[in-house]
Amino acid sequence: MKKLLLSLLLLTACSPHQDYIQDVNIFTSVDPQLQVYFNRYTAKTGLSTAGVTGGFIALPSGVAGMCVYNSVSNEVRIDPAYWASIQNNDILLEQLVFHELTHCVLHLGHIYDVAPNGQPLSIMYPVAFNATQGIYLQSRETDYISAMIGNVPITYP
Repeated sequence: MKKLLLSLLLLTACSPHQDYIQDVNIFTSVDPQLQVYFNRYTAKTGLSTAGVTGGFIALPSGVAGMCVYNSVSNEVRIDPAYWASIQNNDILLEQLVFHELTHCVLHLGHIYDVAPNGQPLSIMYPVAFNATQGIYLQSRETDYISAMIGNVPITYP
């Protein structure tokens, strides 16, 4: 059990090697569990997710989510085991989906900036936020979303 928990804690938001890959879509729509976050993304950013599909599929070890692109449309893929491990933490679910949608909608890469205490300064940080980091994200969500759209880190504090 400890090994499983450690493995889940080490999962990244998206793999540095496979976070934004070219491939064919496997989903034809958006899974209802993800649709809530797609709708929220549009409401909070003003950006459309039209043409982006999404669903759950087992991903390579260490990968929580990814954006897949091709000449037709883009797709968000989320690892179901990781999703289940954060199911009761809405801000972490939102961070994961917003991260992948930003790859798919704005075609942005990662931002690696962190505060001295290790707090990621962008939703586009390549490692999924932990619960403590999620609390800070939630307290400054407007700043994080504006910075995400602008492809810059937030200022700390």
